[in-house]
Amino acid sequence: MIGGRRLVERLVYALVALVVAIQLAPLVVVALVSVSSSPVFDVTAGSWSLRWWERRLLPSVVEGAADTVPLRVTAPREAHHREGHERFTLDAIMVEEERIFDMIDDRDDAARLPVSAADVAGLSPDQERVIRAIAGSPFLVQPLQAPAGAGKTFSLAALHAAALRAGREVLVVAPTGRAVDQAMGEGAGDYGLTVAKALSMIDRGALTIGRHSLVVLDEASMLGTPQLRTLLGCTSAARAKIVTVGDSYQLAPVLARGGMFDDLMAELPWAQHLSVVWRMQDPDERDMSLALRSAHGNRLRKAVGWYRIHGRLHTGDEVTMAADARDAFVAACREGRDVLLMDADCTVTVHTADTLAVRADCFGNWNFLPAPLILPITFVLSSPFANRHLVA
Repeated sequence: MIGGRRLVERLVYALVALVVAIQLAPLVVVALVSVSSSPVFDVTAGSWSLRWWERRLLPSVVEGAADTVPLRVTAPREAHHREGHERFTLDAIMVEEERIFDMIDDRDDAARLPVSAADVAGLSPDQERVIRAIAGSPFLVQPLQAPAGAGKTFSLAALHAAALRAGREVLVVAPTGRAVDQAMGEGAGDYGLTVAKALSMIDRGALTIGRHSLVVLDEASMLGTPQLRTLLGCTSAARAKIVTVGDSYQLAPVLARGGMFDDLMAELPWAQHLSVVWRMQDPDERDMSLALRSAHGNRLRKAVGWYRIHGRLHTGDEVTMAADARDAFVAACREGRDVLLMDADCTVTVHTADTLAVRADCFGNWNFLPAPLILPITFVLSSPFANRHLVA
């Protein structure tokens, strides 16, 4: 009888120990993975290593957490799907975006602006159509998408003129000070601020947005969702119209959770588009620049062919292209052009790094990065009609 009781007690103790071990297993795995990153625990190939935990158990722990913490956006990955097919989000992000969508259809007939022929003098038919539609719309949130070179700032200057005649003040805000300076330099508003400074001043009571204010948000596609929600909350509470100007083809910020501008353009039927590029004088080059911007399908292949035929696309081996990129970089800087060197996958070999080394004595007293990045296949996209030189 006593022996049977001891057996039952031992079984109970073993069961309790098993439950505790299961509960503590994730913590033990994380600790072992952290320790395994130390070179002390690295052993020769074929031998047992603590990295086994990282290869086998850690993925299962992460995948288990992915099924419980975030909200699934796509269906589970199947055998024919590539890695990265699955998409997730968080409930906090969905709530944040829902608050934006609650504000975007606000309307007020007092937000309409009359536009005279003098206001739109000099605009193209496409630009005039957009400005008249934005000014005459009662909706307080007005998205405008425009590719580079479409004359959006020039068009906003016409909207500014119409606002001045109606007794409105125009505030220009943008994520960066450079974008604010450029918009203000072309007459897009009465005064300009970065988004961060504007929100800080509103929070302190140093800046007031009223019903007679017109807010222009430039580079809206580069603004994160939290700041966009706060800014829209301010304009919506003041019953002020806000024009969000950007390009959804630009890469949105990641850490700041961007992408809402693209959603606004897709969801709002009164969203406006500027589709004609005026920066290039060659009509074919205008069309090819838009095709390259879309970056997919037959239009992209046609654009690549056009740039290649016209000597604008340069290819070669890694070392040769590094030397060509270095020479183009030096020449463009000496001519005072804006120049950008990009590496597609951020990998630069020793040979290309040596080839790319640009010493300070090449430019006298100029300050610059001594080792710019390079792409094995290099695009040199320069327009004879624009002071821009891109090496990508």
